[in-house]
Amino acid sequence: MVPVAGDALGMLASVYILLQGRALGATNPLMIRMFGNLLVDQMLGIIPFLGDFFDFTYKANRRNLGLLQDYLDNERETHRSSLLLLILFIILWVALSAAIMYVSYRAVLWLFQLF
Repeated sequence: MVPVAGDALGMLASVYILLQGRALGATNPLMIRMFGNLLVDQMLGIIPFLGDFFDFTYKANRRNLGLLQDYLDNERETHRSSLLLLILFIILWVALSAAIMYVSYRAVLWLFQLF
């Protein structure tokens, strides 16, 4: 077995699904959601042992095929749910970034007070 071959073949299949989604007219929020599934799958899949379990259970390609099928069945609802999920993710990202900056700022102040 070649160590990275399985991941590379899986990524080729994933890219093909993304390209098919674009060809079918998937909206940008849906494409971002599908790409996010792939990103989560790849990033968590590289963690030793836990990544193997995650790869076995998460199935980003199946999720993305399901999203495409939902989009073809009910375009408006799938676009709406993908857009809401994207907005929620952005809000959480901004809130987490602000919290990290605040904690960092307080830590620096605390360090300066020590000296």
